[in-house]
Amino acid sequence: MKQKVSIGAALIVTVVIFLTLLIVTKLFKIEDLPIQTIGVLFGGVITALITYFLLLGQTQAEENKERNVKVFEAKSTKFNFFIEKIWEIWEDRSVSLEELNEILKLVSKDIIMYSKPETVELILKNLNEIAVFAKPEKTSAKDDNITSKIQNNIFEIINILSKEIGLGGELNINVRNELNSLEKKIIPYLKLKNYKDNFFEILKEKIQNSEELSKYDFKYTNSYICIELIPNVELRYGSLERNDEDNTKEDFIYISNKLVQYNNLRHMTKSWGRERLKDSTNWNKKDFNFRNIELINQLADKNDFSIVDSIVIQFEKLIKNETLIKILNENE
Repeated sequence: MKQKVSIGAALIVTVVIFLTLLIVTKLFKIEDLPIQTIGVLFGGVITALITYFLLLGQTQAEENKERNVKVFEAKSTKFNFFIEKIWEIWEDRSVSLEELNEILKLVSKDIIMYSKPETVELILKNLNEIAVFAKPEKTSAKDDNITSKIQNNIFEIINILSKEIGLGGELNINVRNELNSLEKKIIPYLKLKNYKDNFFEILKEKIQNSEELSKYDFKYTNSYICIELIPNVELRYGSLERNDEDNTKEDFIYISNKLVQYNNLRHMTKSWGRERLKDSTNWNKKDFNFRNIELINQLADKNDFSIVDSIVIQFEKLIKNETLIKILNENE
């Protein structure tokens, strides 16, 4: 309250001094003083109004600019996450209906809010085309034609989002051809990795469901599948990663050299038999080999893991070996 009174008093004093100076210095005639004073005050008011509207416009422009920057940042973040999610799903070159539903949720939650209607329509059109080839569940079986069509749809979605955000980038025909050419060199190794991961998951499940083997775990060491029965005694199957010229595999009962009391039960005639139980080695001429990229890709395309059943059957036979049973009983 005191501050308002002080400001008012200051204004009155300023006006009185201003008028006194005008009269004393005779800048204006007394009869013209009211008109001149009103003119000066009116000019001041006009100047103040112009200044106010200029500042108001500048403030609004700054606020709009700041708002647009924040919207662009949010838009970029949402679009980038959406694209990353699509590539994450597409990494194994297979799309399930469940994964497609995840993408649809992101479209509804993150894309529609920040995109023009025509952009959303184009994205949904491409997702509908992908849905034609989507599987109810994830599978390692592949069809190169279907893979190519789905990938083109993904490229289209990326182009659509790029145009929406105004980045200027585009996956044109030349870029797509180069990417497809590069992918043909990479995909076989991705298939191998995916097949190998699934192979050991299925093997683990089969062993757990086997009446003879369920209480044991397996490990993959030096390209051999090993099931430890007791310390220094194992069932082994391999090698699953061999040189091209070596086309044989074997399964056998391994007995460490540490168990010297069983030296008379070993294959002592050859170096390879010193840690093997006599008459327990079975040679297998089937050409399954993780280093045979072409073979593994063929099996992956067919979703063929029948070799796992063969391995489990061989282990179930080995564990019934009478000499082995005697050794296990002696070391209980």
